[in-house]
Amino acid sequence: MANIVLNPFSEAQTYSDFTDFTANGILKKYDIREARNGNKYVDLILADSTGEISGKFFNYEPGVSKVWNTGDFVCIVGQVKRYNGAFQVTVEDVSNPPADAKKEDYVKSAEYDPIDMFAKIITIVGTFKDEDLKKLTLSIYEKYQQKLLYYPAAIKMHHAVRGGLLLHTLSIMTLAEKICEVYPQVDRDLLLCGAALHDIGKLSEMDSDDTGVAGEYTIDGNLVGHLVRGAMIVRFMGTSLKTPDEKIRLIEHMLLSHHGKPEFGAAVRPMFLEANLLHELDELDAKVYEFSEITSELEPNTLSARQWALDDVRIYNHGRKEVKPQANILED
Repeated sequence: MANIVLNPFSEAQTYSDFTDFTANGILKKYDIREARNGNKYVDLILADSTGEISGKFFNYEPGVSKVWNTGDFVCIVGQVKRYNGAFQVTVEDVSNPPADAKKEDYVKSAEYDPIDMFAKIITIVGTFKDEDLKKLTLSIYEKYQQKLLYYPAAIKMHHAVRGGLLLHTLSIMTLAEKICEVYPQVDRDLLLCGAALHDIGKLSEMDSDDTGVAGEYTIDGNLVGHLVRGAMIVRFMGTSLKTPDEKIRLIEHMLLSHHGKPEFGAAVRPMFLEANLLHELDELDAKVYEFSEITSELEPNTLSARQWALDDVRIYNHGRKEVKPQANILED
């Protein structure tokens, strides 16, 4: 079987219209929909360790075709063609992959072992001088350890890989430590506590199994969202630990404001230094990852398609350095 790269940023080099397509992968999306003529079809996304590609299964027959679920490991057969400027698969069949195919080989994962990243975060938190913030953070990490070891940071955007939530979190904490070395007026424990907990609500916002593939937002994610849910987790745990209310409120504010502006999902704007730094570092890490991921799939001196998540700009690979998504967050 040909090694077909699913990553959409390299698809122009991989596909041409009506290329026969056979690939194993993990379903990030499998939605049964109804066309205008009343016929049912499936809108899906197939992902592997290289990326993902969308597809339409028009041959779906209710009551006859097998129904698959997000996270299922499948083999898809069809044809690739361009639609609205992007490639997608017109699916002919969805079936079980060959017996010798291993699901774990098709999962895109963070470059570091999640156990090592988790341990590093716990080590950093252990250096807090503020015992209340230390106990609060460690208690939440202990409660959610199992999920933290595999959850992605997003469904499709930055760090959407197995272990991506820990990678994103530890990257921000590493940046935060450097910030504190340069600016002594920054409250180190407060900034690092907010960084460690800022996306904890994503554990209920997205639905993921231990493959680290999140295919859709949960009801909680749609109705509440991870900023508010994270603040609720902090309030509940802080109250049970008898954490001083003022300290709980500071961390709540950091979580509720870390998207910066209401139009980007923030409940309030950052209103003290550490809250604003958390917002800036969160955005910085996300954009470094996104730029790097896109650039890594481009030939030198070429431009990507427009990236709606990056203000609809086209990304340019200047070719001065080999680029791939990575972060030096653990010692060799």
